[in-house]
Amino acid sequence: MTSCVRWYDCRSGYYLDGCNITSSLSSDCRVYYNSSSYFACSGSLTASCRACSNCSAGHFISTACGLHSDVGCSPCGQGSFSDNGRTCESCPSGTFASSLGQSACAPCGLGSFSDVKGAKECSQCPVGEYADADGAVSCKKCPSGRTTAGKGSASSADCVCEVCPVNFTSAPGSVSSYDCHCDQTKTDCSTCAADEYLAGSYTSGTSCAACPAHSTSPAKSLMISQCTCNEGYERSSITECSACSAGKYKAGRGNSLCSSCPQNSTTTQTGQTSCQCLPGYKRANEACLACAAGTYSSSYESSSCSACPAHSTSPAASSSSTSCVCMPGGTCLECPAYRNSTQGSSSLSDCVQCKRCNASSFLSACSPSYQGDCRACRRCKADEFALQNCSWKSDAKCSSCSSLSCSSGQYRTGCGSGSTGECRSCSTCSLTEYQSAPCSQMADASCSACAVKACGDGYYWSGCNGVSQGQCV
Repeated sequence: MTSCVRWYDCRSGYYLDGCNITSSLSSDCRVYYNSSSYFACSGSLTASCRACSNCSAGHFISTACGLHSDVGCSPCGQGSFSDNGRTCESCPSGTFASSLGQSACAPCGLGSFSDVKGAKECSQCPVGEYADADGAVSCKKCPSGRTTAGKGSASSADCVCEVCPVNFTSAPGSVSSYDCHCDQTKTDCSTCAADEYLAGSYTSGTSCAACPAHSTSPAKSLMISQCTCNEGYERSSITECSACSAGKYKAGRGNSLCSSCPQNSTTTQTGQTSCQCLPGYKRANEACLACAAGTYSSSYESSSCSACPAHSTSPAASSSSTSCVCMPGGTCLECPAYRNSTQGSSSLSDCVQCKRCNASSFLSACSPSYQGDCRACRRCKADEFALQNCSWKSDAKCSSCSSLSCSSGQYRTGCGSGSTGECRSCSTCSLTEYQSAPCSQMADASCSACAVKACGDGYYWSGCNGVSQGQCV
């Protein structure tokens, strides 16, 4: 019999593999926690120390290497990346990551910018500004007296002179709409009340018109550009103010664009004037600080973090009490399935019975004073796979099949309805066939039979080569 390795024989960065803590208390081979507590080795009667792994690029270590378990990996969230497989970092200003599990952030394209770290998307340059290079952290302003026709301009050539309102004129070299004055050869240069502007034409005359929805203007405004968007709204065109999208905000009036929320915060609705700290963070003046290890916050815009139950801890920035796990060497044991206990419980008898659910349901809101509810497990859609299967105490989590990829020369088949499918090698057409459709991430190559075509005098048909269908040469 080979002697066992004790868990405390494994050096830092390694974990014990090959033992089964649920096996009978055999005296043949034991791995000791201390002088009186032990568990027997598995059937092989051997155990060994294994090196803790790193996650693949685009992922981070979400569960640390345990006494007898390897690390757990999770994909980096939107607005972040990982090139080392250990931790995620926020995308630098001027870049973004719109999907999960990115190993690098993409630069903002022409006509767009990102002035914050951790951007999930880039913002278009506002009217009157442009960005003529990739990776911009801000947009360049048009010269005085010039503007752009809309958002997202990518060149200084898009900056054109502003036009004075109908029945108004200006002197050569004017640089502002305020240089426009009433044309004495015309009539009807009347002023307008607040929240109105002068509209009309030379032939029909002018009149006061209401500013677009969600905008306002000072009295005596001469043109629609003087109608500025309200808080929580941005200028989407010369005649429209649109609500800031989720994840963005605008605190003051004006025609500037909405700003992305600062790091570790977001908005859960459109048209917001401020951002809320994410679960796992707490508000500290103007910043959102991560909950310290051993604490958690499950709601948005928390002012404080809750402590984990006794003898348990959690990673920093934890957003749920389920992130609290027993400390190594502690005495916390998980209650059996469909049983729950209160904080500070000290024995199995403190675990009270919860409602039992069928295999297609999971238990929600079980507590010592309430047996909980059974809720139907989520079913992944035809184009989704299961990130996490439904269990007795948690629902399934699904993600789009498009987020999966295969190696070069392979395609994925069978993904959907919860399954990840598998990667298969792309088919190669024979020399009597040609490739009528290329191999892609989600579909194999298609091969079609070759056909000889008649060529003109002095030319002949080259024939198929497994890729091309041939040509007259």
